[in-house]
Amino acid sequence: MRKSGAVLIGLLLVSFPSVLFPKVMADVSVSCGTTITSNTTLMSDVLNCQSDGIVIGADNISLDCHGHKVTMTSNVGSQQFYSGIRASNRQNVTILNCLVQGFNSADIFLDSTTGSLLINNTASDAPAGIFIARSSNNTIRSNTALRNYQGFDLDFSDYNIFTSNLALYNSDQSVSHSVDGFRLWCPKQYPLFQRHGEQQCGPQAR
Repeated sequence: MRKSGAVLIGLLLVSFPSVLFPKVMADVSVSCGTTITSNTTLMSDVLNCQSDGIVIGADNISLDCHGHKVTMTSNVGSQQFYSGIRASNRQNVTILNCLVQGFNSADIFLDSTTGSLLINNTASDAPAGIFIARSSNNTIRSNTALRNYQGFDLDFSDYNIFTSNLALYNSDQSVSHSVDGFRLWCPKQYPLFQRHGEQQCGPQAR
């Protein structure tokens, strides 16, 4: 009976490897402008991009930079704007352990993205370190925004959770009302107001 049990366990391990050991793509070939569509772990830096660095191209995937850099070159036209890591219209993505620097739009940009995680990333030397627009129910934890015009910038975004993030030396001298480290922006037609003891952005009748 003991021998039969050992054989059965061995069959289970062989038959269902994808359940026990989820596939992670460790890809040294990721370069500037790459769109990833499966779990990806960087094995080298992605340097001197002239466009978006890495684009998240599918739901339910993760990008682990493993401490590697994603940077932009300075030789980009003034009318062209790019992000270091961009997720647009995505759900349940994870971006972690990335060092993103110098992109002329945002280092990390979540646009219309929900239920996602940003963990242990550093975003530096950009107009916005971590920019979250039209996105909800995301968790932003243990990230650092360093030397940006705006460290963490939220536009039209609700129900996002910020935990243990650090904003250092962020400043926009051209905007007198800039909060610099953490910024919640509302246009004049959708001012900040109090509802249920919380500040919200949008028409009060909504």
